[in-house]
Amino acid sequence: MAKSLVWLLFLSSLVCHVFAVVRIMPLGDSVTAGVSGCWRQVLWQNLAQSGLEGQFKFVGTQKSLFSCPGEYDLEHEGHVGYEAIGIASKGQLSGWLNQVKPVDIGMILLGTNDVWRGRSVVDGEAAFTKLVEQFRTQKPTVRILIAQIMNLQPRGVNCGSTCPQAVSAWNEMIAAVASKLNTPQSPVIAVDCFTGFDIATDTQDGIHPNSGSGTQKVAACWQEPLEKEIRAVIAAEGGKSSFISEYM
Repeated sequence: MAKSLVWLLFLSSLVCHVFAVVRIMPLGDSVTAGVSGCWRQVLWQNLAQSGLEGQFKFVGTQKSLFSCPGEYDLEHEGHVGYEAIGIASKGQLSGWLNQVKPVDIGMILLGTNDVWRGRSVVDGEAAFTKLVEQFRTQKPTVRILIAQIMNLQPRGVNCGSTCPQAVSAWNEMIAAVASKLNTPQSPVIAVDCFTGFDIATDTQDGIHPNSGSGTQKVAACWQEPLEKEIRAVIAAEGGKSSFISEYM
């Protein structure tokens, strides 16, 4: 009897290891929701082709608004028109996390709507800090990637010519927040999605990545840091807590 129990426990550990899934929440606005382009689909496929197929899953309360070719996870947490400051001040992330937890990795691409509506960098810093806290509340060892936003020049709307300066200020703040909040237990890393992104050739409207080069560049900026964090979760935890939540 004792030997049978040991054998069953051994088999269970193998199953958990084989079917471990690292759960990733892409949090953002219309850029993440996929108003234009299919960068989440491209990123998902690139990660799968890197040897991680079956070992990660995008999660969220939302599903893709538009159809993209090929296999990928439709789930995300992109909300059209939302601001980092608004999501944080209303405590919305906590509610979304409660519906899909645990989340092993948080991907944050927010700030575009804040910038073109003239929101302050100080309020933005407080918002990102609160979002990190909310991610950590649902899982203290969560790993968080915060994107430095792409340049924008909305056509005839709000910030106009001042947008590039505002983007620069927000991106400096994002890098500072990531550095300040980063810990060995719960890393917070700034991801450079700004460098090399061209408003004229990579957007369809001065804001949203187009379906060509813009989509490819946004997927590419996430690829290396996200792959690294997925592998770190697998090495540290084997994804076992996520497996238990999803399959038991």
